[in-house]
Amino acid sequence: MTDSKAAKRVAVMRVDHALPMALWTRVRNCMAKHGGIPGRDAARCRAATALLLLMGDTGLRIAEAAAATRGAPQWRPADDGVPATWWLQVVGKGLRERFVPLSEDTLAALSPH
Repeated sequence: MTDSKAAKRVAVMRVDHALPMALWTRVRNCMAKHGGIPGRDAARCRAATALLLLMGDTGLRIAEAAAATRGAPQWRPADDGVPATWWLQVVGKGLRERFVPLSEDTLAALSPH
């Protein structure tokens, strides 16, 4: 029995535009250090932190992050060696659907919004 459809090769993820891990760690540390800023800029600081963590931890594009809704994160129980975690369903370029895991830091930053 032969399959009439050929499998599409998944393109290798391009990470040449990503921040190096050392710099991303510094950004996260800086956000954590300044996360409790009081005053009129506190809300903007919290929103910026949430957006940076969402995009940095998941690799979402701007349009994908902007399209995410409050009810979008879904709890996925552990399955076949994959640990239980929160996932975000994303419809990206070419209307391709994928699920990206959300870190605890990202969830905590998103929760006030």
